[in-house]
Amino acid sequence: MLKWFRFSMLCSWTTVCFGQSTTSAHPPVVEYPLECGCGTTTRRLLLPSGYVLAKPVWYGEGRLQTFRYADQSCITLLCGTNAQLSLPKKQAKDRFYRKERLPNCCCQLMYSDVPSTRVALFNRLLNEVSKL
Repeated sequence: MLKWFRFSMLCSWTTVCFGQSTTSAHPPVVEYPLECGCGTTTRRLLLPSGYVLAKPVWYGEGRLQTFRYADQSCITLLCGTNAQLSLPKKQAKDRFYRKERLPNCCCQLMYSDVPSTRVALFNRLLNEVSKL
């Protein structure tokens, strides 16, 4: 009886801490507020969930923010002036890269090293933010 209680408590704790595994037709996305300082309203970015947010890098006129994923894909956000994001000169085979400048804003958004299985999701989210 005590072993069953410990097992059920461990399962409950694991589900609460790590979530329950589910499959869905649309991978979950997370809303990330974008306050770049060049506009009066806060924009929202929809990002694929599961990223690790790196510490922002600040420079004189802005900041660089990086969102990294377990499959090595990465989203980079540059908010500021006097700097440009560049696509890598050497691009891995079967990986995808894209860069966009957000309209009416000083921000640039780029994804890199995205596998073919996730490129449609990254494109959809980048297309949506480009319309704002």
